[in-house]
Amino acid sequence: MTRRTALSEIQLPPLDVGESVYYICVRDTQIDMPWVHMGEQSWILFKSYNKLLPLWAQILLIVFLLCCSGLFSGLNLGLMSIDRTELKIIAKTGSEKEQRYAKQIQPVRSSGNYLLCSLLLGNVLVNSVLTILMDDLTTGVIAIISSTLGIVIFGKPNACTIFHDHKESYNYLHGYHYVRLISILSCMNSPPQVKLSHKPCAPGMD
Repeated sequence: MTRRTALSEIQLPPLDVGESVYYICVRDTQIDMPWVHMGEQSWILFKSYNKLLPLWAQILLIVFLLCCSGLFSGLNLGLMSIDRTELKIIAKTGSEKEQRYAKQIQPVRSSGNYLLCSLLLGNVLVNSVLTILMDDLTTGVIAIISSTLGIVIFGKPNACTIFHDHKESYNYLHGYHYVRLISILSCMNSPPQVKLSHKPCAPGMD
């Protein structure tokens, strides 16, 4: 505390239905005087709000978003590592199961830029919502740190371990099961994706 600041604990009465603001009134208890209203400026008001979701729902949603963040990172690594020429060969000469996987993945993998934009935008969306939920549970700085640590510790390593397998068939398997999810995500992100997907990629990416 400094000479111009103070710390005080107050107990506020419940608000009536439809109200969300507390106004401050003061008086000098040493003399007989009425309460004085301190004004309606935003910096001198107390505002009441309800949390976005119940605590248990927020925790479940945070866990779900961490899984989605890892999923998008893993799909990005797994699908983008599949060579398109090899995918065509597998679709024609592989086993029956590999052919089915490869043919399902081919339409998505054929547009590398579009696929990459879909996964990146989905990952950004999930991480942004995760930070908002963490901010509702904690304060701003703690929310940023905790969401970042959650993504780095629980999301990324597990996903990369699962999807980045030395056996190419694992990437076909994972890609096959999530093609519909990627298609839905592509439709949702179509406006920004069309613009971004026409940007040139770095050498070696397609």
